Amino acid sequence: MYETGQFDTVYHEHISFFTAHSFRKIADIAGLKIVNFEIIPIHGRSCLVTFQRTEISSTSLNTVFQKKDAPSLSLAIQKERNLGVTETWFYVKYQAQAEAMRRWLLHQLTTVHSQGHTIVAYGAAAKGMVLLHFLLGSPNRSWNISYVIDDAPLKQNTYCPGTSIPVFPTTHLSKHNSSKPLTIIVFAWNFWDEISKKIRKETVDNGIKTVFIILPFPHQQLVKLEPNTNVILTQNTHRSLPWPSLIFSVRRPVLLISHFFNEEILLPFWIRHHAPMFDMAILIDYNSTDRSLEIIRREAPYTWKIVPSHNAQFAADRVDVEVQEYEKMYPAAWKIALNTPEFLVHSDLRQALAGIERSSSIMALRFHSILMSGNDSIPLQRFTSLLKQRSQYLCKTSKSDTLFTSRYIHRYSSAQYTVGRHSISGSVWEWSPVGFIAKFQYTPWPEIINRKLQIRARIPASDFSRGWGFHHNINVTQLSEKKTSIERLVQCDLRHYDAINDELMMIHRLWKEVVDH
Repeated sequence: MYETGQFDTVYHEHISFFTAHSFRKIADIAGLKIVNFEIIPIHGRSCLVTFQRTEISSTSLNTVFQKKDAPSLSLAIQKERNLGVTETWFYVKYQAQAEAMRRWLLHQLTTVHSQGHTIVAYGAAAKGMVLLHFLLGSPNRSWNISYVIDDAPLKQNTYCPGTSIPVFPTTHLSKHNSSKPLTIIVFAWNFWDEISKKIRKETVDNGIKTVFIILPFPHQQLVKLEPNTNVILTQNTHRSLPWPSLIFSVRRPVLLISHFFNEEILLPFWIRHHAPMFDMAILIDYNSTDRSLEIIRREAPYTWKIVPSHNAQFAADRVDVEVQEYEKMYPAAWKIALNTPEFLVHSDLRQALAGIERSSSIMALRFHSILMSGNDSIPLQRFTSLLKQRSQYLCKTSKSDTLFTSRYIHRYSSAQYTVGRHSISGSVWEWSPVGFIAKFQYTPWPEIINRKLQIRARIPASDFSRGWGFHHNINVTQLSEKKTSIERLVQCDLRHYDAINDELMMIHRLWKEVVDH
């Protein structure tokens, strides 16, 4: 299909297509491995894939993230890379190929029409209707299709959808004036060997002197039927557009790292939000005693792995070191470390990062953040996006607050973070033009209360004395007072189209695109 541009396979019953790349992704998400991958000659070629269940420990990170593909799958992956299936240019080329094919067909139809041919078609299946309407939609058309032949009784004596072109049985061809030339476009080209015998029987064998056949695929040809043979009169010699580059880099994987302790309130929302954005995730468990582990195993993709922490407490510097250790395991990946209240919002993170790899030397991007503040009068719904339910945020924050709550995504082998990972020492970075962090520190309320208060007991006193984690050093009265003070500040809502500056306008538009589509 994608090698010879067989676009007529795309119709209402076939609106998405799989490749070796996508089947490998499906296997990773579902906890399967592909043991054999074949291409079979059905419907413009189809994939026949043999899956096998895998049993891998949740801590076997290298096994699941760096496992080897089966030889048959590796060959298919490499072929797709050579064809450029994962590149935007492939689809530009595919469209150009379809349009070039139509121009060739139109030229042949115009020519035979000028020579007095009656033009008909063979095959009223859905794929034939795709090609029919693609041809009929051409401007300045001088020819018409008189009727379509089809062997299915239910289609006979009806009309092609959206047209007044009738459908007749094959025997109708024998009624054609034997002295008038006839051209047949074979829409059901994948059955040409069988169809050619039927056409010859009803036309050439019945005395029709001039019968031309137009084959649209797999190669465009104009064929003349003779009594005992077929003669190719002409064929499309169009050559596909050349690739802009012969070398395409493989996209870097995108890794999410997080640490958690008893996050059963936010985790379902957080996992569902981030699952489509990352190739893999490492979730560091600080001895959770609630349903956090159960939620991760139920909700998270197969490539998200739970690992136990080496630390007994949330000591800020030790937490950062542990994150860095896991970053070093994947030096080539894009990496970001997010806490559970932090929701990264981006329209197409992996594609954007792949574009950066190809076109710039940027090693790190920094995301702006906003502090979510409410809509807490609305009851919390378990299966609706938290960003959609709690879209209110603080309009105005200080520059220091913005920097303190921002996050980085980078492709350094390992980042040298300052404490808390809100800055990278000695590294070059740029603000990301797209994307932001929505921080749910004080909402949803009151559900967030227990989550916020439990952290204080897990942080060593030495951290508080050094000014680290001070926002967690709080009791229920202080937390309620903080929530009240936030509610008194100027509030904005992502649901509104207007914003107080261009940066927030981007955030509003992105929220609308990603969350409220």
